[in-house]
Amino acid sequence: MKETRSLLILRHAQSAWKEPEGSDLERGLTLQGTMDARRVGVFLRVSTLAPDYILTSSARRALRTAELVAESSGYGESIRVEKSLYGGGAGAALRLLRALPDRCRVPLLVGHNPTVEALVSELISGEDSTARASLRLAAGGLVCLRVALDQWVSLKPGDCELQWMTHPGLLETMITHHDTFLLFESS
Repeated sequence: MKETRSLLILRHAQSAWKEPEGSDLERGLTLQGTMDARRVGVFLRVSTLAPDYILTSSARRALRTAELVAESSGYGESIRVEKSLYGGGAGAALRLLRALPDRCRVPLLVGHNPTVEALVSELISGEDSTARASLRLAAGGLVCLRVALDQWVSLKPGDCELQWMTHPGLLETMITHHDTFLLFESS
């Protein structure tokens, strides 16, 4: 029997554009990016969608985003770092998702544009590029997809349903009005 699972896809938080003496892989987060990543983790914790597995790009900004989300969501396991999530495209990301342990019910993938936007579009629309959904994820943007499957290895384009997507500005408002958010969630 197919089990319904959530799949979280996060674009790394806001990064510093000018890193002296560093490569693109070494770009870190801005102060705003650090706060945004923490808010994502808090949001996931209070909405009972804390990840049970985290997979991230090896780029410094993505890894730091994943670490901050893990810390603030209560995630206590190790974070899987994958070089192919940096510049590998949606196909590489999909292959990594298919290799997830089947025990995962709420995995989180942290990556970069254009990969994360293309991956989400492909997962909800299928392989036909003419029917593909078009979406934009800001830095720190988070998407929640729902998928029913027995094993991650069977995940294919078009299998997912978009549940919601959010961005750092909205999360800041929700966290600031935490009591209102909890009331809304429980009703």
